[in-house]
Amino acid sequence: MPPALHPKSLSTASLFTSTAILAFLVVGAPHILPCPAPKQQYADDDARQKKSKKKCPKTENKKEVLHKAFEVFLYYVFGA
Repeated sequence: MPPALHPKSLSTASLFTSTAILAFLVVGAPHILPCPAPKQQYADDDARQKKSKKKCPKTENKKEVLHKAFEVFLYYVFGA
């Protein structure tokens, strides 16, 4: 009997094929079936919408900010 037609080879191939098909169905199911949850707004949705977008405070100068950051870096590295 050729190796491709051996009973163990056929069962392995069918097991692999069925597992692959099942994996594609599980991954594709949420895209095909609608979500059963009712469409409603949750409590935190309003809070997110009402928040205004805060802008970052403007810094005086980029060089000053870099200098301050470098001083902090030196403080943590050398303990000065």
